[in-house]
Amino acid sequence: MEFWIYFVKGIIAGFIIAMPVGPVAVMCIHRTLVQGALYGYVSGIGAAAGDTIFGAIAAFGLGFLADDLMAHNEIVRLVGGAILCLLGTRSAFTRRLPDPATGDRRSYVGDAASAFFVTVTNPITLVSFAAVLAGLNIHGVTDHLRWGVSLTSGVFTGALAWWLVLTTVTRGFRRMMTDARLLWITRATGVLIVVFGVLLLFSLVSIDADTFGEHLQGTRPASETPR
Repeated sequence: MEFWIYFVKGIIAGFIIAMPVGPVAVMCIHRTLVQGALYGYVSGIGAAAGDTIFGAIAAFGLGFLADDLMAHNEIVRLVGGAILCLLGTRSAFTRRLPDPATGDRRSYVGDAASAFFVTVTNPITLVSFAAVLAGLNIHGVTDHLRWGVSLTSGVFTGALAWWLVLTTVTRGFRRMMTDARLLWITRATGVLIVVFGVLLLFSLVSIDADTFGEHLQGTRPASETPR
């Protein structure tokens, strides 16, 4: 019975965490409109896989990974912000629409990978997961391996369900779009993604330079160095 309880709780958590509109949602909508629904679905799979990583951290009691991630969140934000700025800039300055007919497996893998990395490099996702899972009361999930597997599978299922819904709904609007409109949508979403990236990078401004350097080098302050 507990197996299915944790599975349902995982579905709820995955769906709720995936819902907020952020850079991955913008990427998914853009790719669905411009390149086709399949690109949107693939991006959603990548994002769901990223959400599942955080679900696994909770399900298998890997709290030390969460602590380490939060301790080095400056680096995480730097990587995430850089990725968003790179992806957004490429879209913002595009001069022509990509031809879906020329798509290949590498482009699908690339779309999934970019959605995955943007998801896992967003520290807000981890904090949100902690809050949602606490509200769902998953105490005891680490007692049995199958319960952890159940929760993790539920998180992936719930997150994937949201991305399938979003992509399918967006797909319905694609037929109303002309090439000119799609080109402007590409540029506008590119700018929006850059804004997300800049905000993430801007959050680093308040970080002490010495502290950031220590995290980057994987060292501790001299005062904490064991004698």
